[in-house]
Formats: sequence, C-alpha cells, structure tokens
Amino acid sequence: MPTDHDPERADLLDALRTQRFLFLHTVDGLDDDLARERTTVSELTLGGLVKHVSAMETQWCDFIEGGADALAPDDGKDWLAGFAMTKEETLDGLVFIHLLAEIAQHAGHADILREAHDGQKTMG
Repeated sequence: MPTDHDPERADLLDALRTQRFLFLHTVDGLDDDLARERTTVSELTLGGLVKHVSAMETQWCDFIEGGADALAPDDGKDWLAGFAMTKEETLDGLVFIHLLAEIAQHAGHADILREAHDGQKTMG
C-alpha cells in the first residue's frame, strides 16, 4: 500500500542512481594501473575510493538487512588499507554500489583525483 513517503523515497533512489553514475564515470576508461595511481598529494586513488565505497555499501546493506548483529566485528584491520587498491584487485572485481551520502562524498573526491590525472571533469 502506498504511503506519503513514496515520492520522497523515489527522489532519494533517483539521487542515489545519479551519484552512482557520476562515481562510476570517474573511472571510465582507466585501466587498473591508472586506478592505483596517486594524482594528488593525498594518498587517495580512484581505485582505492572504489574499494572503500564498495565495502561501505556492503556493510550498510548487511546492517539494513540484519541489524547490528550482521556487522562484522572490528578485527584490527588497518582503516587506511580500506582505501588502497592492491595489485591483486581489479576495478571489475570491486562493486560500485553504496548509499547516497557515501557515494556523493566520494564522487567529489574521485572527480578531483581524475581531474588532476588528465583534466576530465565529471561534476562540473
């Protein structure tokens, strides 16, 4: 049964789709080596952002579906390692999905890194 929140939900899902598209577009045409390349003084790379966003969406989806008990305990992993694309990882192997706020934030980061690489501007 429809509720008063359905238009709001549709707007949020549309915004999420837009942010996903913009985020994905920042790595369009790059190979894995270029995705691992630092283009600014920051340690961030495009591949590392893809890795992080993928992991964050997985965690949020697990939480949404299973509550707090579904989240993996902190096993002492290095937080910064979640932003590093390893030699064994490929862009095709990292999933491009996340919640709106996470993707929107990192789409902006990725846009800066890509613009520093070759001048491509995704978001304006």
